Amino acid sequence: MGAAAAPVAAAQAKYDGYAALVLIPKALSFLGTPYRYAAADASGMDCSGFVMTALTGLAIGAPRSSAAYSSYGMPVRGDPAPGDVLLFGEKGGVERVEHVGLYLGDGWFVHSASAGPRTGVIMSRLDESYWSARYLGARRPPLGEFAIPAAIHTEGEP
Repeated sequence: MGAAAAPVAAAQAKYDGYAALVLIPKALSFLGTPYRYAAADASGMDCSGFVMTALTGLAIGAPRSSAAYSSYGMPVRGDPAPGDVLLFGEKGGVERVEHVGLYLGDGWFVHSASAGPRTGVIMSRLDESYWSARYLGARRPPLGEFAIPAAIHTEGEP
C-alpha cells in the first residue's frame, strides 16, 4: 500500500467500525416504526426523517429532506459500505432524489416506506427490482469525532 493510500485505508476502517458499532444498531432500533409523512419521531417517520433521526448525534448536519441528501457528505464510488445513505428516484432526464435509506451490508438497507406490501421502517433488498430500478447512488455521511467510539480510534490518535 502506498503512503497516500494509508490514510484512506485508516479512514475507511474507522468508518466501518463506526457503522458496525453505532449507526446500524441505532437505525435498526427504529424497525417497525410506522410511516408518517413529514414526521421524525417514535410515533412515525418518513424516509428522510428516519435517516436524519438515525444520523443525529453521529454525523454532522444530517438534512431533513430527501433531495438535500444528494449533496450531503461525500459521493461513494463503487459499492456502498454499511452506514452509507442510499439515494433513490426516477432515472433518466433530471434525476431527483425522492427516497433515502441506510445501507446495512450484504445487499440490505433500512428505510421508511410509504407504500407497498409493508410500510414504515423496514429492511429491503437493494437488488429488488423496484429499488434497483430507482437506485441513484450513495453518499457517505460526514462524521463528527464525537460520533466515533474510543474503541475504534486507531492507536496514537486522540
